[in-house]
Amino acid sequence: MKNLIKRIFRVLIIILIIVLNMNTIKANSNFDYGLVVNNKIVRITNAVVNIENINKISIKYPDFLKYNPIDLSNGWNLTDENNELKIKLIDNKDSVSVKNYLNSITFSVINEINKEDLTITLINKSLPIREDNIIHFEFVEAPGITWFEAYALAQNRTYDNLPGYLASISSELEQGQIEELGLRVGWIGGTRAVNKNDNSKVSLSDSSLYTIDIGQCENICPWEWYWVDGPEKGKVFFTAPTEALGGIPNGYVNFKKTGNIFSEPNNSNQAEAYLSLCNINSNQWNDLPNDGDIEGFYVKYSSDYIKEVENSYSKTKIIDYKPSTNIVTSTPNSSNNDIYEKEEIVCEYGSIWNEELGICTVIEENIEIDIIKDSKKEDNNKEDNNKDELEASNNKEDVKDKELIITLIDNETKFSGNNNNTYEDNSNEVVKDTKNYIKKKTINYEKYTFILVIILLVIQKILHLYKFNELKKEYEDD
Repeated sequence: MKNLIKRIFRVLIIILIIVLNMNTIKANSNFDYGLVVNNKIVRITNAVVNIENINKISIKYPDFLKYNPIDLSNGWNLTDENNELKIKLIDNKDSVSVKNYLNSITFSVINEINKEDLTITLINKSLPIREDNIIHFEFVEAPGITWFEAYALAQNRTYDNLPGYLASISSELEQGQIEELGLRVGWIGGTRAVNKNDNSKVSLSDSSLYTIDIGQCENICPWEWYWVDGPEKGKVFFTAPTEALGGIPNGYVNFKKTGNIFSEPNNSNQAEAYLSLCNINSNQWNDLPNDGDIEGFYVKYSSDYIKEVENSYSKTKIIDYKPSTNIVTSTPNSSNNDIYEKEEIVCEYGSIWNEELGICTVIEENIEIDIIKDSKKEDNNKEDNNKDELEASNNKEDVKDKELIITLIDNETKFSGNNNNTYEDNSNEVVKDTKNYIKKKTINYEKYTFILVIILLVIQKILHLYKFNELKKEYEDD
């Protein structure tokens, strides 16, 4: 009974490990390809692409290859520098378009082939999926920093895999959250600056591109206060530079007030157009010039604001081409009087030319050797048994030496002789025995492979649990 329980427990563990690794297995099937090396040409074949919205492709190849250019449709911008093809796609491409392109790529062999890699990388953009609801504020101490510098630095910060931005405050609740950090004079993400050329809102950190001058407010008019980043990007929260100029709140604001009148923003000296939090030990907002007296800046992180992230899918294949003595000359079939030059075909090391298919096919060396040995033993036995009869028969022709060429295609074996005399009586038995042998060998390979995979998965899970416990201990110690 105990042994039965142990076996059931082991099976459950194996099933659990396989389920936990299904995502990895699925991910690995998103992208793959093959390489064919033949007659000084390296070709990408059988590409599998299950990725959509691809916007970049990179192909790194060794220096003994030369890319053979092909015509590309509009929207495919290709550069070939330092043994790397870089393709930028103006419009994101679907999996079928990319697969067709990869299958059309060839390289010419210009030097002796060494055992080196060819790597293809596909890149697409996607939005991460989050089910949580996070709003988090952070104060970054940076005395004397300008508003535009703070705008740029905030975008480079992250929290819990969320991108940061110069803080917006859209409710009294958020105002309370940011005050919990302490009353420090710091930049937040409000401004009324606009691009001096096209009146667009701030999107770059170069302050020289923008104006805050309201003296000539016609086509270019830095009039309304708006949030510069985050999910509230571009939203107007105060309709004029000051209340005196007709400004009224549009949503939540916390400008300094004197009585019922907004004393801020006041655009002092016609130079204040950038928003700060806290004004003389208060929790209220104030407008300042870009280089105003400041202690730092406030960064906001929100699960409502998720930027696209780039996903990279790479596959590396080894180009290992060793010419062998297996040289075949092939002449195309012709029913007319056209003259064809014979083409010399050199198969890869470990491969053999198959005339019927017109390609080089891989030979499983261990199986080939075993089969040839078995066949030779059978040939020797046959010759010994018939020796007396052959010597007694003066009217029979001498038996010529025979060579058995074995071609393995998809684990099926075909036999052909290079002379007119064949072992007709036993050919079917040889084929049958050989197929049974291959079948047994294949089953053994599959069995050993499955056991190896299970062992690796168990080791992987143990390492994951060990790492998790280590991190847990570190967290508890902290």
